[in-house]
Amino acid sequence: MMALSALAPLCACLAWSAPAVDDGALRAQVVAVLDEWVGTYLAEQNIVPGDIRRGQFHGSDNMRLQECTALIAWAYVTPDSKHYGSRPALDAAVLSVDYMCRAQGSNGGFNEYHGWCGVPDRAPGKSSVAGFTLYGIARAIDLLSPLAAMEPLLTDGIDADGPSAPTMERRAAWGRMLRLAMENLYSGSGRGHSANQDLCALAAVYGVNRAWASLSPSASPLKNDADVAAMRDEIFYGSPRDARNEYAGKWFSDTGLLFEGRPYAGYDANYAAVTLAYIGLCGDYDVEAARFGAKYWSALEHFFVPDGDSPLGISMEDGVSRRVSRGAARVPPMWALGLARSAHPAGERAYAIALPHFAEDVPARMALRSPHTYQIASYLYADWLDRLAPPAETDYRLPAERSGPWTFRDPEAGTLVTQDEHGVLTYYVEPWDTPDGAREHVWGHDPRDIPSRHVFGAATP
Repeated sequence: MMALSALAPLCACLAWSAPAVDDGALRAQVVAVLDEWVGTYLAEQNIVPGDIRRGQFHGSDNMRLQECTALIAWAYVTPDSKHYGSRPALDAAVLSVDYMCRAQGSNGGFNEYHGWCGVPDRAPGKSSVAGFTLYGIARAIDLLSPLAAMEPLLTDGIDADGPSAPTMERRAAWGRMLRLAMENLYSGSGRGHSANQDLCALAAVYGVNRAWASLSPSASPLKNDADVAAMRDEIFYGSPRDARNEYAGKWFSDTGLLFEGRPYAGYDANYAAVTLAYIGLCGDYDVEAARFGAKYWSALEHFFVPDGDSPLGISMEDGVSRRVSRGAARVPPMWALGLARSAHPAGERAYAIALPHFAEDVPARMALRSPHTYQIASYLYADWLDRLAPPAETDYRLPAERSGPWTFRDPEAGTLVTQDEHGVLTYYVEPWDTPDGAREHVWGHDPRDIPSRHVFGAATP
């Protein structure tokens, strides 16, 4: 057994109380950053009339770049955004959805890196991350469809099929795109590849159903409650219920740790933030998803450590993770903690620790490496902002904050976390001796050489 053992107690981090945060001032700062991003997106959209890629952002065929559509729509309907009621914002969001009607493949999917699969000769879409994009597109349609300004636009004829001339009424074209996309979210090409992708697909299913109802209020849902529950249970519990009736993988251990069903040790910190966020979003519509969110937190909380050196005052131990960050400490983004906080008291505590640190320098905490990437962050920040509230009062403390010894063990993930009577944390993981090399395969070097971010060193229990 490989061990990563804490050499210094964490007590210095624990004598901490959260300063009050002004929600109004915080919201204004976050909205200002989101407005900046929207301005960048608007400036980089293809608006050339007749172009098959009209409405596309950033000059790439990568469908993930369309995720920012939700943020543009959100800014258009949000009174404290500088883009509120802006015709350029409305036009950009509408053109982006129109573009998705042309970019959709013959199987209802969308390509990420595989080149063009849309009109005039539609080919099967191959991306397994369609849920990320479709959650954003569905959210945009849901926000826009009921607006008075959309009434004439929804009856307009648009080029949905590529001849540079109107082929369908916009409402019908958007509806067809949602209907075909929903089937793709259930198929092997739209999911079944990893936990974060499947969770995004599940969130997109809820989103597409809501968008469909917003677009066509009298129509039946595209997927009924039983259909959605079958998909949900497969993702959370491993039931073989995908479109091919094949076992698509068990993404979580029995304790709730995210380990992606692979037969090797360690949990997956790489996807922790997305998993938190999407379980939180799905929990808004599904009691069972909320229940699983509590289970996930009850395992993951053992890897959260109050950390004075972290930008948010808290970070995750990923030295025993199947995938780890390189260089900077793994810091859960504010949108992840904000969207998942209500599922478990550990979520409220982590949120209470992180929020004042986030408020100290909002632009720096929200900085993205490039406006061309991470559209997921933009609309998840907006999702969180719509739920912004002070941390709930709780006496609950994360395991790393508690005095006295405790143990957390996950035999399926091969992971053991202990704290001794002095408050010293130790993380153990089984040897990484699997045929595909686990982290060695993912990151290109021996995982035993990856140090913990905290003051850890090799030891034998």
